[in-house]
Amino acid sequence: MKLLTDWIDNSKLFNRPESAAGLSQIQTVYTAFAVCWLVFLIFDWTGIDLPQKKLKRKDTVDWHSRVISSIHAVILCIGALGCYLEMQGVKRELLVKGYAVYPDVFARIFLGYLLYDTSNMLVYFKYLGDPSAIAHHILFMLAAAYVLDQSIMAFPFIWLALGEISTPSVNLRWHLAVLDRKEGNLYLLNGLLLTFLFFTARVICYGAGLWHLWGLRDVWAGPKEPVTNYVLVALFCLGYLLNLYWMQAILKGAIKALTRSKASKQK
Repeated sequence: MKLLTDWIDNSKLFNRPESAAGLSQIQTVYTAFAVCWLVFLIFDWTGIDLPQKKLKRKDTVDWHSRVISSIHAVILCIGALGCYLEMQGVKRELLVKGYAVYPDVFARIFLGYLLYDTSNMLVYFKYLGDPSAIAHHILFMLAAAYVLDQSIMAFPFIWLALGEISTPSVNLRWHLAVLDRKEGNLYLLNGLLLTFLFFTARVICYGAGLWHLWGLRDVWAGPKEPVTNYVLVALFCLGYLLNLYWMQAILKGAIKALTRSKASKQK
């Protein structure tokens, strides 16, 4: 128990120096978690975000969750832009080691969202239960907590957060499918946009980010650096492989949609 108390007292995740940003505190994580749940409950009580078509309870819960997911994705992309502007002109060591305001604050928002989304999947496991997604969230929550606690990987947060730019399109595709609008032009155009955004952000930018991070290995993989840094970078690489797997599935879907659209026009 004393070890846990000592860690909390000295952890940067829970405590920041007076010179740090006011939002760089554990309260930001709690606030993000609470706000997400509050919005979800408001949606569920009022149905303000729902379409006119009556949905099954499973689809209603998923609809609320995806709307919040899209909002969070937009916020995270704004954070990525702030991170990029903040990191301009800093020394190469500070790109992966050292405190930076935007990466720290938005990583806390991201951690709060993951806590909400994981708890949401557990509460509504009957409708949203996905053991692999829950395991994925827990793994990335641990990674985010480690990054915050060690004040590392500020620049990589840019290309990691930017990957969320495709999330609203992923969710819109699901929304349209639930509304039985898979045959419309909006579904086709959104699918093409999703393919472009996913490839640009999660394949090109993410891949370039990994290459850039490898060029900084003398900083994060130095002889005095903890072995957990290697584990974190390995997690980044695993995430990239997962993105490549998803990319081929998205590409197949886009080709199928284009073929279906072409066939319907020839009738």
